[in-house]
Amino acid sequence: MTLHKGGCYCGTIEIGFYVDDTLSLVPRACDCDFCEKHGAEWVSAATGSLDITIKDKANLQLFKQGSETADLWICKNCGVVACVTYNTGDKLVGAVNRRALDDCSIFTSAQTISPKSLSTSEKKARWSELWIQKVQVNGVTP
Repeated sequence: MTLHKGGCYCGTIEIGFYVDDTLSLVPRACDCDFCEKHGAEWVSAATGSLDITIKDKANLQLFKQGSETADLWICKNCGVVACVTYNTGDKLVGAVNRRALDDCSIFTSAQTISPKSLSTSEKKARWSELWIQKVQVNGVTP
């Protein structure tokens, strides 16, 4: 597995994204208002894993996206949106903002997706299938 390190600018949020085949991953540019305004491009692999470490809990903001089902991990200090998670009830799944990875330029151009056209249950099903299935959080409880 290849490790892709990253996080926010000031170091409050650190992420480690482990994946088998980096070159096959196509970032997804979500067309929701939040992601468009922040320029987020999401990468994930169901067979990968994600480690999230919070260095300063006071600088972490978990922001609920439009349907109020997923948490966007944002640094209050530097404003970077590092990753997104969703609690399925059985486990935490997630995706990484390509722009928060140190080696973000190795990924291909983003493909635009339109979750605005999906119902909340369709979004949850999509996330449960496409997002990283092994997410570990250190420093806080999501």
